[in-house]
Amino acid sequence: MLKSGLAATVALTLVVVLFLWAAGKAFGFQVSVIGSLVMSIGLTLVLNLILAAFKRRDRGARGI
Repeated sequence: MLKSGLAATVALTLVVVLFLWAAGKAFGFQVSVIGSLVMSIGLTLVLNLILAAFKRRDRGARGI
């Protein structure tokens, strides 16, 4: 489970980095790949925290 989740997180991070970089270039902003990487890692961490909170809440509701 951990390996598939880690692979999905890495794949999502790469997709978001490429999307942020391409969107920045398309709209004429000077976007660095490292800046996109930092933003995508931050976004991934926030999403993981939100999903973990929902999972914890669902477990508590079922009494597990």
